[in-house]
Amino acid sequence: MRRIGTVHLNVKDLKKQLEFYQSTLGMQQLDEQGNAVTLGAAGLPLVTLHHTPNAQRTRGAGLYHFAVLLPSRADLGQFIQHIAEKRIPVQGASDHHVSEALYMADPEGNGIEIYRDRPEAEWGKNGQIEMTTARMDVEGVLQAAKAEPFKLLPEGTIMGHIHLHASNVPEAARYYLNTLQMEHIADYPGAQFMSYDHYHHHVAVNSWNGQGVPAHPEGLGLRSYELFTDVLPEGTVTDPSGIVLNIKPLQVAVAAP
Repeated sequence: MRRIGTVHLNVKDLKKQLEFYQSTLGMQQLDEQGNAVTLGAAGLPLVTLHHTPNAQRTRGAGLYHFAVLLPSRADLGQFIQHIAEKRIPVQGASDHHVSEALYMADPEGNGIEIYRDRPEAEWGKNGQIEMTTARMDVEGVLQAAKAEPFKLLPEGTIMGHIHLHASNVPEAARYYLNTLQMEHIADYPGAQFMSYDHYHHHVAVNSWNGQGVPAHPEGLGLRSYELFTDVLPEGTVTDPSGIVLNIKPLQVAVAAP
Protein backbone atom coordinates (compact mmCIF):
# COMPACT_ATOMS: atom_id res chain seq x y z
CA MET A 1 0.00 0.00 0.00
CA ARG A 2 1.13 3.56 -0.67
CA ARG A 3 1.81 5.20 2.66
CA ILE A 4 4.11 7.27 4.82
CA GLY A 5 7.04 5.34 6.26
CA THR A 6 9.61 6.20 8.92
CA VAL A 7 9.89 9.80 10.07
CA HIS A 8 13.46 10.89 10.82
CA LEU A 9 14.09 13.52 13.50
CA ASN A 10 17.22 15.37 14.59
CA VAL A 11 17.25 15.50 18.39
CA LYS A 12 19.49 17.24 20.92
CA ASP A 13 18.93 15.03 23.99
CA LEU A 14 18.78 11.47 22.74
CA LYS A 15 18.40 9.91 26.20
CA LYS A 16 15.42 12.09 27.11
CA GLN A 17 13.79 11.56 23.74
CA LEU A 18 14.21 7.79 23.93
CA GLU A 19 12.57 7.77 27.35
CA PHE A 20 9.59 9.68 25.96
CA TYR A 21 9.14 7.59 22.83
CA GLN A 22 9.40 4.35 24.76
CA SER A 23 7.65 5.00 28.07
CA THR A 24 5.10 7.60 26.95
CA LEU A 25 4.37 6.61 23.34
CA GLY A 26 4.98 2.90 23.84
CA MET A 27 7.42 2.43 20.96
CA GLN A 28 10.01 -0.34 20.99
CA GLN A 29 13.64 0.12 20.03
CA LEU A 30 14.20 -1.79 16.81
CA ASP A 31 17.68 -0.77 15.69
CA GLU A 32 20.68 1.37 16.60
CA GLN A 33 23.35 2.44 14.13
CA GLY A 34 25.91 5.05 15.11
CA ASN A 35 24.07 8.07 16.43
CA ALA A 36 20.66 6.93 15.14
CA VAL A 37 18.03 4.87 16.99
CA THR A 38 14.94 3.49 15.25
CA LEU A 39 11.74 2.83 17.18
CA GLY A 40 8.43 1.34 16.15
CA ALA A 41 5.53 -0.98 16.86
CA ALA A 42 5.47 -4.77 16.49
CA GLY A 43 8.62 -4.65 14.34
CA LEU A 44 7.43 -1.86 12.02
CA PRO A 45 9.72 1.21 12.09
CA LEU A 46 7.93 4.48 12.82
CA VAL A 47 10.54 7.02 13.97
CA THR A 48 14.32 7.28 13.77
CA LEU A 49 16.01 9.66 16.22
CA HIS A 50 19.34 11.10 15.02
CA HIS A 51 21.49 12.48 17.84
CA THR A 52 22.60 15.97 16.78
CA PRO A 53 23.58 17.62 20.10
CA ASN A 54 24.88 20.85 18.54
CA ALA A 55 21.88 21.47 16.29
CA GLN A 56 19.52 24.37 16.91
CA ARG A 57 15.83 24.87 16.12
CA THR A 58 15.15 27.73 13.72
CA ARG A 59 11.96 29.04 12.16
CA GLY A 60 11.15 27.74 8.72
CA ALA A 61 9.41 25.02 6.76
CA GLY A 62 9.32 21.63 8.41
CA LEU A 63 7.24 19.43 10.67
CA TYR A 64 3.85 20.48 12.00
CA HIS A 65 3.17 16.95 13.23
CA PHE A 66 3.56 13.33 12.30
CA ALA A 67 0.54 11.12 12.91
CA VAL A 68 0.59 7.61 14.35
CA LEU A 69 -2.48 5.62 13.31
CA LEU A 70 -3.81 3.09 15.82
CA PRO A 71 -5.90 0.10 14.68
CA SER A 72 -9.06 0.88 16.66
CA ARG A 73 -11.02 3.22 18.92
CA ALA A 74 -10.35 0.79 21.77
CA ASP A 75 -6.61 1.29 21.24
CA LEU A 76 -7.00 5.07 21.23
CA GLY A 77 -9.03 4.95 24.44
CA GLN A 78 -6.41 2.78 26.09
CA PHE A 79 -3.69 5.25 25.04
CA ILE A 80 -5.64 8.28 26.32
CA GLN A 81 -6.17 6.53 29.66
CA HIS A 82 -2.42 5.90 29.83
CA ILE A 83 -1.63 9.56 29.08
CA ALA A 84 -4.11 10.72 31.71
CA GLU A 85 -2.66 8.43 34.36
CA LYS A 86 0.89 9.62 33.63
CA ARG A 87 -0.30 13.26 33.57
CA ILE A 88 1.33 13.86 30.20
CA PRO A 89 0.43 17.29 28.76
CA VAL A 90 -1.61 17.27 25.56
CA GLN A 91 -2.35 20.05 23.07
CA GLY A 92 -5.85 19.03 22.10
CA ALA A 93 -8.29 16.25 21.23
CA SER A 94 -10.39 16.55 18.07
CA ASP A 95 -13.06 14.78 16.08
CA HIS A 96 -12.29 15.21 12.37
CA HIS A 97 -15.30 13.18 11.19
CA VAL A 98 -12.95 10.78 9.40
CA SER A 99 -10.95 10.21 12.58
CA GLU A 100 -10.53 10.93 16.27
CA ALA A 101 -7.19 12.43 17.23
CA LEU A 102 -5.09 13.36 20.25
CA TYR A 103 -2.37 16.01 19.84
CA MET A 104 0.80 16.33 21.86
CA ALA A 105 4.52 17.07 21.48
CA ASP A 106 7.74 15.35 22.40
CA PRO A 107 10.18 17.03 24.84
CA GLU A 108 11.86 18.95 22.01
CA GLY A 109 8.63 20.29 20.55
CA ASN A 110 8.05 17.92 17.65
CA GLY A 111 4.31 17.71 17.04
CA ILE A 112 2.66 14.30 17.35
CA GLU A 113 -0.86 13.14 16.54
CA ILE A 114 -2.14 9.80 17.83
CA TYR A 115 -5.37 8.85 16.09
CA ARG A 116 -7.80 6.21 14.94
CA ASP A 117 -9.79 6.20 11.70
CA ARG A 118 -13.52 5.76 11.48
CA PRO A 119 -14.68 3.17 8.90
CA GLU A 120 -14.17 4.54 5.40
CA ALA A 121 -17.89 4.21 4.65
CA GLU A 122 -18.51 6.96 7.22
CA TRP A 123 -16.05 9.47 5.78
CA GLY A 124 -18.44 11.33 3.51
CA LYS A 125 -21.10 11.15 0.84
CA ASN A 126 -21.08 10.44 -2.90
CA GLY A 127 -17.33 9.81 -2.86
CA GLN A 128 -16.55 13.18 -1.25
CA ILE A 129 -14.49 13.00 1.94
CA GLU A 130 -15.72 15.36 4.65
CA MET A 131 -13.24 16.54 7.29
CA THR A 132 -14.17 18.76 10.21
CA THR A 133 -12.63 19.87 13.50
CA ALA A 134 -14.89 19.39 16.51
CA ARG A 135 -14.46 18.39 20.13
CA MET A 136 -13.60 14.74 20.60
CA ASP A 137 -16.05 12.69 22.65
CA VAL A 138 -13.29 11.82 25.10
CA GLU A 139 -15.71 10.11 27.46
CA GLY A 140 -16.97 7.87 24.67
CA VAL A 141 -13.43 7.01 23.57
CA LEU A 142 -12.48 6.12 27.14
CA GLN A 143 -15.56 3.93 27.50
CA ALA A 144 -14.42 2.01 24.41
CA ALA A 145 -10.90 1.53 25.80
CA LYS A 146 -9.30 -1.86 26.20
CA ALA A 147 -9.42 -2.98 29.81
CA GLU A 148 -5.76 -3.89 30.19
CA PRO A 149 -3.17 -1.15 30.92
CA PHE A 150 -1.29 0.35 27.98
CA LYS A 151 2.29 -0.85 27.59
CA LEU A 152 3.21 -0.83 23.90
CA LEU A 153 1.75 0.40 20.65
CA PRO A 154 -0.28 -2.50 19.26
CA GLU A 155 0.39 -4.58 16.18
CA GLY A 156 -1.18 -2.88 13.18
CA THR A 157 0.01 0.60 14.19
CA ILE A 158 1.44 2.53 11.23
CA MET A 159 2.54 6.06 10.37
CA GLY A 160 -0.75 7.37 9.06
CA HIS A 161 0.20 10.78 7.67
CA ILE A 162 2.49 13.75 7.98
CA HIS A 163 1.54 17.44 8.22
CA LEU A 164 4.11 20.01 7.16
CA HIS A 165 4.78 23.72 7.44
CA ALA A 166 5.44 24.82 3.84
CA SER A 167 7.31 27.81 2.47
CA ASN A 168 4.63 28.27 -0.17
CA VAL A 169 1.46 26.17 0.13
CA PRO A 170 0.29 26.33 -3.53
CA GLU A 171 3.78 25.47 -4.78
CA ALA A 172 4.17 22.61 -2.29
CA ALA A 173 0.72 21.26 -3.11
CA ARG A 174 1.46 21.30 -6.84
CA TYR A 175 4.56 19.19 -6.19
CA TYR A 176 2.65 16.54 -4.26
CA LEU A 177 -0.23 16.55 -6.73
CA ASN A 178 1.71 16.72 -10.00
CA THR A 179 5.11 15.15 -9.32
CA LEU A 180 4.04 12.60 -6.70
CA GLN A 181 0.61 12.23 -8.32
CA MET A 182 -1.40 12.43 -5.12
CA GLU A 183 -5.09 13.29 -5.14
CA HIS A 184 -6.40 16.59 -3.79
CA ILE A 185 -8.75 15.81 -0.92
CA ALA A 186 -9.62 19.01 0.90
CA ASP A 187 -8.77 22.64 1.58
CA TYR A 188 -8.67 24.24 5.00
CA PRO A 189 -7.79 27.88 5.76
CA GLY A 190 -4.10 28.06 4.96
CA ALA A 191 -3.73 24.32 4.28
CA GLN A 192 -4.24 21.63 1.65
CA PHE A 193 -4.71 17.89 2.17
CA MET A 194 -3.58 15.22 -0.32
CA SER A 195 -3.39 11.45 -0.49
CA TYR A 196 -3.08 8.25 -2.46
CA ASP A 197 -5.90 5.78 -2.97
CA HIS A 198 -8.58 8.19 -1.69
CA TYR A 199 -7.32 8.13 1.88
CA HIS A 200 -8.34 11.25 3.83
CA HIS A 201 -4.74 12.45 3.73
CA HIS A 202 -1.20 11.15 3.61
CA VAL A 203 0.35 14.63 3.38
CA ALA A 204 -0.94 18.05 4.41
CA VAL A 205 0.87 21.35 3.90
CA ASN A 206 0.09 24.60 5.70
CA SER A 207 1.18 28.23 6.03
CA TRP A 208 0.54 28.43 9.78
CA ASN A 209 4.22 29.07 10.52
CA GLY A 210 4.01 32.16 8.30
CA GLN A 211 3.71 32.91 4.62
CA GLY A 212 7.00 32.54 2.77
CA VAL A 213 8.99 31.11 5.67
CA PRO A 214 12.53 30.01 4.77
CA ALA A 215 13.10 26.61 3.24
CA HIS A 216 13.49 23.74 5.68
CA PRO A 217 16.64 24.45 7.72
CA GLU A 218 19.20 21.89 8.81
CA GLY A 219 18.70 21.70 12.55
CA LEU A 220 16.52 20.18 15.22
CA GLY A 221 13.25 18.62 14.15
CA LEU A 222 12.35 16.93 10.92
CA ARG A 223 15.32 15.49 9.05
CA SER A 224 13.41 13.58 6.37
CA TYR A 225 10.58 11.11 5.95
CA GLU A 226 9.90 8.00 3.93
CA LEU A 227 7.20 7.60 1.33
CA PHE A 228 6.22 4.23 -0.11
CA THR A 229 5.03 4.87 -3.65
CA ASP A 230 5.28 3.51 -7.18
CA VAL A 231 5.20 6.99 -8.75
CA LEU A 232 8.95 7.68 -8.55
CA PRO A 233 11.94 5.32 -8.54
CA GLU A 234 13.64 4.57 -5.25
CA GLY A 235 15.85 7.42 -4.11
CA THR A 236 15.89 10.79 -2.42
CA VAL A 237 13.93 13.85 -3.53
CA THR A 238 13.35 17.28 -2.03
CA ASP A 239 10.04 19.10 -2.09
CA PRO A 240 9.78 22.86 -2.84
CA SER A 241 10.04 23.69 0.87
CA GLY A 242 13.39 21.89 1.15
CA ILE A 243 11.90 18.87 2.95
CA VAL A 244 13.66 15.60 2.08
CA LEU A 245 11.64 12.53 1.11
CA ASN A 246 13.18 9.07 0.91
CA ILE A 247 11.21 7.25 -1.79
CA LYS A 248 10.85 3.56 -1.01
CA PRO A 249 9.69 0.74 -3.32
CA LEU A 250 6.00 0.07 -2.93
CA GLN A 251 6.48 -3.69 -2.77
CA VAL A 252 8.47 -3.53 0.47
CA ALA A 253 5.84 -1.54 2.38
CA VAL A 254 4.28 -3.54 5.19
CA ALA A 255 0.53 -3.50 4.65
CA ALA A 256 -1.80 -2.56 7.46
CA PRO A 257 -3.97 -5.44 8.62
